[in-house]
Amino acid sequence: ATSETNNEAILFSDTMGFSTLVCLLNNGGHGAAETASALLAPFWRLNSPRTENGGSIIRSPTPGPALFVDCTVKDMKGKPIVGAEVDIWHSSPEGFYEQQDPKQADMNLRGKFTTDAKGHFGFRSVKPAGYPIPIDGPVGDLLRVAHRHNYRPAHLHFLILKEGFKTMISQIYAPEDDKLETDAQF
Repeated sequence: ATSETNNEAILFSDTMGFSTLVCLLNNGGHGAAETASALLAPFWRLNSPRTENGGSIIRSPTPGPALFVDCTVKDMKGKPIVGAEVDIWHSSPEGFYEQQDPKQADMNLRGKFTTDAKGHFGFRSVKPAGYPIPIDGPVGDLLRVAHRHNYRPAHLHFLILKEGFKTMISQIYAPEDDKLETDAQF
């Protein structure tokens, strides 16, 4: 059931919670840190465009509610991390990543930032929407038998890198999303 565009093994691992378990076991204290770690996810892409702090990651007309993100990257002692590279990506308000949607420009809703002297970065975008995972293979059969839905809640992806620090991959979720507590991908 795996093809060039669909990896049922990874989808199964994510749907059963195995991927989350691996992240928890590999992130010190069995995941007991301030920021939960996640997998890179299937929609990350190399070479997101460098974006000025405070700039927009909207690269083509993308109607939807405005989103303003203001973040500070800190170490475990609360000290700001200066010069960290932060890769951001998220779905559109319709629930599609740009490589899935011919209406969106290449690299829409993606950006790469560098934290400033206070560990800060920020950007403007549109609010993402949740989206369904594929159900045309064995994982779809599993979800149906288990009476589970196939939706991910709305979220932003973060990949944070700096030499001398462990790479952090995480997601921030929209707290009002009705699928938040039942995410098909744990």
